Amino acid sequence: MRTSTFKSLFGVILTGLLCAVSCSEGGDDTVAPDGKPYEMELAVTTRGDGSQAGKEQKIHSLYIYAFDDTYITSPDTYAEENINKGVGANAAYSLKMGIRREGIKRFYVFANPPEYIRTELKHKVTEEFLRSLSLFMYRPAFTVEEIPQTIDGIPGPQGKPHFPMANAFEAHVRKIADSYHVALFPDNATDPTAIKSIPLFRSFGKISVEAYLKGYTVGSGVSIEQLEIFNYGGEGYALPYWSGRDDFWIVDGPNAVWNPMKVMELEKMAERETKVLTTPFKLLKSPVKLTQPAGDVAELSPVTEFYLSQNSYGKRTSVEDTQSGLVDEVGNRETRMVVYLSDGRVSEMVLPFLRRNDKLRVRLAISEFGLNVNFKVWNTSNVNPDWGEEILPSVNQ
Repeated sequence: MRTSTFKSLFGVILTGLLCAVSCSEGGDDTVAPDGKPYEMELAVTTRGDGSQAGKEQKIHSLYIYAFDDTYITSPDTYAEENINKGVGANAAYSLKMGIRREGIKRFYVFANPPEYIRTELKHKVTEEFLRSLSLFMYRPAFTVEEIPQTIDGIPGPQGKPHFPMANAFEAHVRKIADSYHVALFPDNATDPTAIKSIPLFRSFGKISVEAYLKGYTVGSGVSIEQLEIFNYGGEGYALPYWSGRDDFWIVDGPNAVWNPMKVMELEKMAERETKVLTTPFKLLKSPVKLTQPAGDVAELSPVTEFYLSQNSYGKRTSVEDTQSGLVDEVGNRETRMVVYLSDGRVSEMVLPFLRRNDKLRVRLAISEFGLNVNFKVWNTSNVNPDWGEEILPSVNQ
């Protein structure tokens, strides 16, 4: 799909082509007086974290589809395959998009899709097809560059440091200012509070493991010989499925913004999470030496961090989390991590469920008498948690 051709179709469509499309799918359009599509301005936003933050939040390519009950196979569309001539946009990108009709629209947005998805993003496409697109990652990826670009799902240095993101939502399109411009609104009322930006949600979750010593003599320590992870997911939908259809947006001051209480429909997401990787995967290239700090523990550098597919099974991270994961009735759907210490101790923990947009911090407090763990996810409101201590039993070898 060539960027220049695609954008001309999506942004400003010639009158004759527009007529051909609209006549084939349901009658007259509510278009601007000159017969061209309305123009809509909006922005998309992203976020990142840690050493890979710059790559995680950069937008290199963007595809938007807007469906309604009239345009079923020929939606309003926008595509830019080479934003800022390959440099990309950092954390936010503004655009103008052609819209042929007012009313409620169902939007599907893809940013930086892997190559095997990008080739499927045609101009004429159905909602069902977009909803069916899947992501594949059959072992943890340690950097953005390792995120698989091929359907085999094998991470590795593939030369495209582009982090995939997506969103799906509903909003109303209404005219503003003059006869040529429209904007997005939470509902079809006359409230002038418009939607100015759309959040892009990360397509893979991120786990960061931190560790420190507690109760040792200052300067003494122990090593983490290895960390292993198993029972993690390898596949999932490319687009998020959200619970409910009428509460995507809330009014916040002069603008309408994304509802932070919106949760995913985990039962639907889990329908595509059928690939479970049960073989333990080693997360450390070499042992990590820990020494007892002289003062209080503040911010810790991660022992390791990596990306995984969403796993909708497991407990929530804390009482602050508004959503719990699905119950693991089979017994192998909750992701597990094993800690191997240099003094021979081995502990196994069950990780909370991992959403695609989560940054899950696993904090280990290692003492001479046990290994304590707590979890924190960046989506919850309390960004400075009081880390509790849940004692993990040792595992017999």
